[in-house]
Formats: sequence, structure tokens, C-alpha cells
Amino acid sequence: MKNIKKLLAVITLFAVLNMPILTLAEEADISSDESQSITSSETDTSDSSDTQSKQTDTSSDESESISGKTSSDTQSNNEADAQINESTAQEVPNTTESTPYSYSQRAGRTQRISSEFEDYDTSQTIAGNTLWNNTLNNTLSFACDWLSSYDRGNLYFFCMGVSGKSASSSDVTKYIVHSSELETNDIIDIEYAVLNTTFCGYDATDLYGTNLVREIYEYDGFQNEGIKVLVYALLSLDSNGYKIGDIASVSRDELCEYILNRQNDDGGFCEKENMQSDVISTALAVTALSGYKNDAEISRAISKAITYLSAVQQADAGFIINENESLEACADVIVALYSLGLSANDERFVKNDYTLIDELLNYTNADGGFCLFEGELSSAQATESAVLALNSIKKASSVYTMSNELVGKDTADAIENVINTVKGHKKAAVLILVIVVLVIAAIVGVILTLMKKKRLKKPSESDEASEDDIEVYDTNDE
Repeated sequence: MKNIKKLLAVITLFAVLNMPILTLAEEADISSDESQSITSSETDTSDSSDTQSKQTDTSSDESESISGKTSSDTQSNNEADAQINESTAQEVPNTTESTPYSYSQRAGRTQRISSEFEDYDTSQTIAGNTLWNNTLNNTLSFACDWLSSYDRGNLYFFCMGVSGKSASSSDVTKYIVHSSELETNDIIDIEYAVLNTTFCGYDATDLYGTNLVREIYEYDGFQNEGIKVLVYALLSLDSNGYKIGDIASVSRDELCEYILNRQNDDGGFCEKENMQSDVISTALAVTALSGYKNDAEISRAISKAITYLSAVQQADAGFIINENESLEACADVIVALYSLGLSANDERFVKNDYTLIDELLNYTNADGGFCLFEGELSSAQATESAVLALNSIKKASSVYTMSNELVGKDTADAIENVINTVKGHKKAAVLILVIVVLVIAAIVGVILTLMKKKRLKKPSESDEASEDDIEVYDTNDE
């Protein structure tokens, strides 16, 4: 029995020593199911120039220069920037040289920002970007948390991807599957889906066999759509340099033309032709056209738009929409400026020492979200607009183009294969452990059987003594 106990102890010890194999596999499996980090394409601001060159290369490859104008090879970005700034005869300050600002109480308006915003500490600035600091970084984090906890808008996954935040893998998977099966008559839903899926790290040309990008360039109704649809069509195509197929109803060239046709004599853009100019339409148009600013016609249009935006800006740096100052207008202007390589503190947009950043932060609420108009509750639309503006300030470039290599279908498949391999290893470890236990059990059984047989063959001492006694007794009798 002692030998059996020892063998059982050996078996138990062996099982315990093999448990780390199972634990490691289980942990890898659990971690892969619990969360999935959305691809952050906005961590390296130095890639912005590469992204712009990628856009111009894409435009050149597809022979889509506007109105027969020469492509980006004939004009440098510096020449285009000079032309944009020429209309106001003002030198644009370098993005590393900012106008000092403070979060002070503004005359006639209610400042609803928390005490942490009251003092601007220049020691908190991040190296290489004098406008980005811990205060803005915290504001961005709070806004992303609000979106995750309270409400999600049309560009939730795009905003989280740009911000480098994580989302539940189940949420991402559900959205990707939903997007691959998306059936809608509203083309802008497809455009939102392309941006969201792209910044989730998926190739929008192949979502489980569905090509969302093709649905955009095969749509033949853009000429009658509002400027927002036109803008997001171009932005979604350019987000990852998606190529337009040979059979298409629209090209990048035509989308730019449709947008240019919405510009009025005052330099602003309108929702549809023959309507009045407005700030949001103008800012969106500038953002979409920024990737094509090397074209002379587009460069002139952008210059006029910048002049218009500066002219309609209020004395406290705000912008009027529907008779009220609007966060969305301010946020869209910030995004537009950075898409051109300009700064939120461009001197043309600093009014009475108030900056666009002052204006943006004036719409923060205590819950971490942003409101469209002062005094309102936080909303997904407002918070997403603010998140994009804050990320523009952070990376000092456009938020609508990928800075890092897209995790396409092949890479996603590779990641899935790794997970499946880990799961396979888990099953293999269990199988090996079972086999080892069975082998040991078989060995124990054989040993016990041999011991039993040996015990039966070997006579006991008492039996030997009895035989001796019998022999002696018989001898005496004789």
C-alpha cells in the first residue's frame, strides 16, 4: 500500500507541474475574448506628410486631377500653402509657436468647465507640440469614456480608433458583421461604416466578402446629395487610400468638382447649390479638399474658404449656427485647419486673445461629454466632434487618414490563426496530460499485478516452518 500511495503522489505531482500549460493557454484564450484594441493610426504625427503624399500619389495613379490640372508632381505643398495664406497677406504661425491662452471667464458667457481647466501650465506641454498638454489629454480621455459609457454616435469606432482607445471585441465583431450585411438606401451610412471599419483595423474592401468601398464609387446619385455626403465620400475613400475600381459611377475628380460647385462668391460653402454659406459646410469642404490642395483651382478655393471662416468668426472666437454659437462649427474648423497643416492658434482665428481651443473647451460638461450649444446636455454628436478636434490638435495633422499601416484582412486572419493555434495548443496540452496519466496508471497497474503474482509464488515463513515440523515428526516416527 505504501508503494501505491507513492505512485499516486507522483501522479498528482506530475499533474500539478503540467497545469501551467493549461493555465497559459486559458489565459491567452480569455485575453483574446475580453477586449480588442482598436487600431490607433494617430500615434505618430510625423507620418502626416507621408499620408498627404500617399493621397496625391493615389490621385495621380487614377488620373483624377481636377479640370485637367496637373497633379501633385507639378506643385509642392509649400507652394500650395503659400497660395492659401496669400489671400489674407498674413504669415501663418508655425504650429510649434502658439499664442498663449488661458481658460478665463469670458464676458457675457457662462464657463462650465471644471477647476482643473482654470490655469494653463506650459510645463505640461508634450514635447514637439506646444498646444497639447495634460489638460487637453485628460479632456480627450473623459470624452472617450463618455462615449463608451453613455451614447455612441455615427462615428464611435472611428473616434475610438483615432484616439487609440480600446473597445470590446464583441462590440467590434458585431459592428463588423453588421457592416458587412449593411442594407441601406442612405449612402452616408456606408461612408460612416468605411471610416469606422477602417479605423478598427479592417480593410473596408473585404468585410467577410463585402466591399463597402465599391458601394461608394458605384453610387450614381452624388450630384444631388448634400455637401456632407460628398465630403464623407471623399474622406472615406482617402482614409486608407482606397482605389476606385475600373467600373465606377464617380471618381475622386468628380467628387472634388461637386464640392467645388457648392462654393459661393463669399468664399464659403453651402449644403446645396444656391443656398447660403455656412461654417460647417465650409469647414467640411476644406477638410475633404485638403488632400488635393496642390491643384491650383482647389488651392484658390481653400484660400477663399479660410478667409470666409476668419471673417465670420465672432469676437470670442466662436461661430454662429442657427443664431447660437456652436461646438460643432468650432470643432469642424479646428479639424479643417489641421488638415491643411495649420494650427488651432493660427493668428487669423485668434480674436481678442480668445482661441479656438478656448471656444472648444467652453462646451464641456461635468460628465465628461460635450454639448452642441451651451446649456444643453452632452450628446454623442457633439462629443464625437470634440474628440476629432482634440485629436487634430494632438497629432497636429488630419485625423481622417491612417498614419500607420492598416491591419488588413491578411493580418487579421493571421491574428485569428494565432488565437486558434493557442486554442489548439490548449487542447493538445489536455490530450498529452490525459495520455500521460493513462500511461502512468497502466504502469502502476502492471507493477501491482507483478507484485501480486510474486506474493502468491513466494511461500510464507509460517508455511516453511510447518513443513519442517512435519519432516521432523515423520523422522522421529521412523
